[in-house]
Amino acid sequence: PHNVGDSITLKSDTYRYGVGNVSFYVDPVGGSDSNDGSIGSPFLTLVYAVAQAVKYQTYASISIRLMPGTHDLPTPINITGLQTKLSFTPSNYVSSATINYTGAGGGATVMKFTDCPYDVTISTLTIVGKYTAIASDNSNLFIGDLILNNFTHSGVYVYNKSNVYINGDITGTSTSAAART
Repeated sequence: PHNVGDSITLKSDTYRYGVGNVSFYVDPVGGSDSNDGSIGSPFLTLVYAVAQAVKYQTYASISIRLMPGTHDLPTPINITGLQTKLSFTPSNYVSSATINYTGAGGGATVMKFTDCPYDVTISTLTIVGKYTAIASDNSNLFIGDLILNNFTHSGVYVYNKSNVYINGDITGTSTSAAART
């Protein structure tokens, strides 16, 4: 266990436990999951970046910055009990980054956050999937400027005392409601 103010080495950088911000970059073309996740040496997969974020959730905030391209996601992202702020955004806030759920099963939620008391932000991305794009269960979720395509249940599904804040547009194609509560 660590205490606030303890130094911790994360890959090649040193951060202070409980303070500071960590950014992980993901490049679906030129990255490698053996890299350190920095802008000059990005990870290859979103799955690996999320595992690193959860592993090092003791920092004040963690950003997963997606570089341009299509980020194939073979398994859903399910995060429970995260104890820090987490954001998913393009690497420069304007580039085109797509999360494409490629996993099996038509009933999967691409990104689900359960019992996350700190802010989870998802913005300026395209998410392509099969059932539900984003689900929030007793969590704080900030979303905006999203394109959600090919969902048969809902774009955003909210339940059990979740707080969801929408800033910007949520557009796309779906055969069901854009948002459900």
